[in-house]
Amino acid sequence: GHVPFAQLPHFVRYLKAMKLRGERARLGPTKDRQKAEQVQPFQDALDDLLKEDPPPGSRKREAIEGFRWMIEELRVSVFAQELGTAQKVSPKRLAETLEEVRRLG
Repeated sequence: GHVPFAQLPHFVRYLKAMKLRGERARLGPTKDRQKAEQVQPFQDALDDLLKEDPPPGSRKREAIEGFRWMIEELRVSVFAQELGTAQKVSPKRLAETLEEVRRLG
């Protein structure tokens, strides 16, 4: 997919987090599934939002993109916390952001 220029500095961290997750999942698949359950509802919601296909540059499209990157940060927080996040993220914060995005027509 497309990675905006502003996100490039974070992309290496996302890849490191994926690698750590893979290593840890092999050692503890049950724990990995439990962690994945924290992220999956937000990924599902993002998939639904993207199906709406708002026009590029619209407020809703920009809000969806912001939400997408919050999910990436949540993944880092859940699967590789020691790498740190670029912004404060939590399931509660993502749920609030999701509601804001959904309110945008």
